[in-house]
Amino acid sequence: MITAHVHLSPMTRRDDALLRNLYQFYLYDFSEFMGWDVDRRGRFDESDLAGCWDDPRRYQYLIEIDRQVAGFVMIDHLIRSPLTERSDVILMREFFVLRAHRRRGVGRAAAWRAFDLFHGCWEVFQLQENVAAQAFWRNVIDAYTAGHYTEITCGEQTWRGVMQTFDNRG
Repeated sequence: MITAHVHLSPMTRRDDALLRNLYQFYLYDFSEFMGWDVDRRGRFDESDLAGCWDDPRRYQYLIEIDRQVAGFVMIDHLIRSPLTERSDVILMREFFVLRAHRRRGVGRAAAWRAFDLFHGCWEVFQLQENVAAQAFWRNVIDAYTAGHYTEITCGEQTWRGVMQTFDNRG
């Protein structure tokens, strides 16, 4: 495990090109489940990034290992969750580790560092088809919370999958 060298660096508008480039790899991975295609420029739609630099409730972090780019984390502090309708929720919006760094403890270390940045009620959602992500998050959250989390199944048309929720204020 190389977890000691994993660092989260806050991203700013100056990092927009870097985030957009990494986001393309993230969307490429997701296209396996979503069936997305690229546009005529060979890029996936980045509209989900709209407002990420202007909304004070959205946070972007670069995952680094010894100053090497390894992925990104995007976190939203929501007034109301679209899934559970709970108020004041911290949502793991997007989480991405480059394939070269997977299965080496990087994702786990980055997730734990992200959880430690914000204390409150967390929601972490995975698509129904993304079984690998479900296993990853169950393992990471179970270890982080010592088993004190809840998992729910979301069966709505736009939100089909599972979600772990936990509160790390205590």
